[in-house]
Amino acid sequence: MGSPLAQFCLYPIQRIARSINRGGIDDDDFDASILPVVLNDGATIEDVSSRILEDEFEFLRGHLSDDSIKQLRRIRYAIVHRAPDYEEDKKGGVILANELLKRSENIVAENAALLRLIRPTTQKTQMISGAIRIDGTFSMRHLNDPLTFVDAPENQKHFTVRTSDVQDLAFYGPIFRKSMHDPNWKFRMAVQMHEAGYFQNTEWKARYFLWSAAIEALFTSKGTNWQQHSGSLVVGERIKDLLGPRAQIYPTDELPSNLPNPNIAVEDIIGEVSCLRNHIAHGDKIPDYYFTHGRDDFNEPLPRVMLVIEAISFLVRKSILKIMKDGIVPHFSDDASLGAYYAAKQLTKSDLQSKGLKAFKCPT
Repeated sequence: MGSPLAQFCLYPIQRIARSINRGGIDDDDFDASILPVVLNDGATIEDVSSRILEDEFEFLRGHLSDDSIKQLRRIRYAIVHRAPDYEEDKKGGVILANELLKRSENIVAENAALLRLIRPTTQKTQMISGAIRIDGTFSMRHLNDPLTFVDAPENQKHFTVRTSDVQDLAFYGPIFRKSMHDPNWKFRMAVQMHEAGYFQNTEWKARYFLWSAAIEALFTSKGTNWQQHSGSLVVGERIKDLLGPRAQIYPTDELPSNLPNPNIAVEDIIGEVSCLRNHIAHGDKIPDYYFTHGRDDFNEPLPRVMLVIEAISFLVRKSILKIMKDGIVPHFSDDASLGAYYAAKQLTKSDLQSKGLKAFKCPT
């Protein structure tokens, strides 16, 4: 038992789909009629606009920029979790408010991280928590400082959360939460590196290296036989096995329909993804090749390096989701489980070399 729900934690969903007819860039509108959507462990996605008073954030003027205040006042949809002030545990003891709020924050943060895997968007407002008034409105007590500089991969700057993304969040939520609380260390590391990459907004090489670490966690292992489970050839073939060699880096929902699609498949780009990682890791000068034309965007052509950053984001996100959807998360618990899984699939280095396969030759 516990007290009435008296605390809240929320993570704003900043951008939702809006059709071209309504001034947006999407094919359809977000269907708000499905809300609230129940997620896991008491979390929901809901319209919180009626829960936030008009002047709720005015006391922050002078502490935050006018733009930050404006972004906070625009909050409408959010991932929300409510908690009591106290709760009895299984042994008859009492769990107090601070611990219960921390639990709420963890639940909301995990759902936000999962949504970022499903549909990453630019995000200028972050976690907010506080007390629930008697009338059900939210009294803010704490917020994580908004990011003053957000630099998502270029194609994701156009992303919005769609109805299907919310439905996917509800589907994957229980799988994701279990996967992140069981000892699936390699899977969990990949998720953590993916999440950390989105909050590295000052240096693209640092972000790229974090996402490369996610790839390494999922597709390589160390140990006594580590040579069989490492290297760009191994990584590339294992990714192709998971996602399919002809899976498109830019499926129809990864680029606006009014931009030309370069039609690049996993097997076309995976070598460059590994080569760029190696250049960064070994302190090389990034080859000029990566600053030649990559693809066309709305305002100007993008260099190849930006395309490769978009590609590694796609590979990390889709790999994590596919591993959950296929029910193979336990194979990504440690080096032994991963090594055995890929050995059984004949995806070790010697297996691949026996087929005459060679690592990609890096561009110069």
